[in-house]
Amino acid sequence: MCYLPSLAIANLKLSTEGAVGLRLKDGTELFLEHDEKQGHLYVYTSILLLPTAHDVRLRLFAHMLELNFLGSGLAHGTLSIQRDMAMCHVSVAIANLQVDTLDQLLHYLLDSRANLIAKVEACIKTETSDSLRARRSTASLLAVLR
Repeated sequence: MCYLPSLAIANLKLSTEGAVGLRLKDGTELFLEHDEKQGHLYVYTSILLLPTAHDVRLRLFAHMLELNFLGSGLAHGTLSIQRDMAMCHVSVAIANLQVDTLDQLLHYLLDSRANLIAKVEACIKTETSDSLRARRSTASLLAVLR
């Protein structure tokens, strides 16, 4: 059981599966998952629904690669795909995890969310030299996986 003072979440407990989902007043969803094997706590938030058009989806994947790997400004987060959503997640080793550290992690994710949404949405509409390179790499990877 923990209490996160600045988010006013009292008696926060993970389910028997090691996960919990929270819906904030503004509709933002946060998910916490404890990976016992790895000893990490993962915190996720949704960024946007995946586009259905193949070319737009491929451009999104390329830009997510760009944001994750080509130094485009995700200090502590990683963009990922879960089901039909683009997500941002952060992780922290759970051994010796302090409530203040978890509180800061949640705030980082929430404070970064709007900027990430804007970056990802803008990326879908425009190409950069890095995203073109990432898109070619993504297309090559997808061809190998088929």
